[in-house]
Amino acid sequence: MKTHPEIQLAIAGRGRPSRARAAAPLPVMALLHEAAVLLAAFAQGGPPGLIDLGRLPLGESDRQLLEDSLGGVEVDALVQGASGPTRVRETRYAGLWWVVYQDGAGQRVAEHLEITSAPDILLSPREDAITGSRRLRDALAALT
Repeated sequence: MKTHPEIQLAIAGRGRPSRARAAAPLPVMALLHEAAVLLAAFAQGGPPGLIDLGRLPLGESDRQLLEDSLGGVEVDALVQGASGPTRVRETRYAGLWWVVYQDGAGQRVAEHLEITSAPDILLSPREDAITGSRRLRDALAALT
């Protein structure tokens, strides 16, 4: 199995880490390969992509390994939505975003890897921009 210099894993054994590189567990490797294919296609002008992590049999150790492999957060945003907060993080790989949707109680309800310039949840709809423009003009008028 091939290894990638930016995705390294340590094998713990007898209290000390091994110097040998290990292949990630199959689910994590499959996700990393799928993300790489989708990101390459998007970079070449293809459509955005999405990997629904909630539909996959990932244990917490798999999820942590995936997070460690993609880490190096470039952008970290918390969007306060009507149904609960959403954490949006761009990984160390530009265009590859980790998005976690939570309910009002803070429980994870959906989790995606999104391959795009910016996830839709970060984009302002034109109607909101129109409202924002009016509010800013009103605020400026109140200051003068």
